[in-house]
Amino acid sequence: MRRIHSWTATVTDAAGLPIDAAVIEITGGMPEHHHGLPTRPRVEPAGEPGLYRISGVRFSMTGWWVLTLTIRTPDGRTDTVTFNITL
Repeated sequence: MRRIHSWTATVTDAAGLPIDAAVIEITGGMPEHHHGLPTRPRVEPAGEPGLYRISGVRFSMTGWWVLTLTIRTPDGRTDTVTFNITL
């Protein structure tokens, strides 16, 4: 709470093979409070195939948070994953 987080995410295809050079956008906020994240998280390759570092995530209060990663692969596919987090 109220500190900057750094996470690692692994991105693979349906066969479990790592996806390199994906572009990942992270958005989110508190649906019940109608506001977004208090920071602008960044996503960068983490040095291994399919591994990405998410940095700059901060939660400013307790409650229900939603984080959505939009993943665009080099071949043009797009997928999303949403995490519901209760603090």
